Amino acid sequence: FIYTASAQFRHGVSESHGRRVKFSLEHDEMTVRDVMASGTVTRGDNGGDVRALDWREYLALGKRHVLALRAMAGRGDAGVSRFRLGSETSMTQFALPYVNDREISLRGYPDGLRELSDVNAELLSAEWRIPLPAINRGIDGLPLGAHTAYATVFYDAGKAWGTAPNPVHEENARRFDSLGAELLLVLDIGF
Repeated sequence: FIYTASAQFRHGVSESHGRRVKFSLEHDEMTVRDVMASGTVTRGDNGGDVRALDWREYLALGKRHVLALRAMAGRGDAGVSRFRLGSETSMTQFALPYVNDREISLRGYPDGLRELSDVNAELLSAEWRIPLPAINRGIDGLPLGAHTAYATVFYDAGKAWGTAPNPVHEENARRFDSLGAELLLVLDIGF
């Protein structure tokens, strides 16, 4: 189930106001095999159910500035494919995942970190998107150019728990957080 009630300003850098909510309920019936970046193979034998809620809120702050907020929670039975929190850019941070997408962006941490891979996961994220002056420049005769640039200041916090390698309860799971800034450039390809 996906609910979208968000909109983007005409020259905005992203969705500027409203919300997007995704709720999913999935059932894995087959043996699941995860290969983590470290090369470790983990296997779930039973399959089971996975429930996930991903809520994104966009608040217009004026002059095309946007505050993007995200809360994600996923719960799974012991034999299902694990959620994997790890490093991605803000462009994927606020994109809605599809079925069986367990890759969750937690900027500042490498993909495949054992403590950030398990059947239960949570993520909180806040991002201030700051538009920079329009570029609108291209290469003469070529369908390539720079359109827009913007900066972001973000805070992410997430944790994973439940089975090996993290056989802990939620209240004892280690929280990983990061604070940072990014500079992003939007390119135009084509006429």
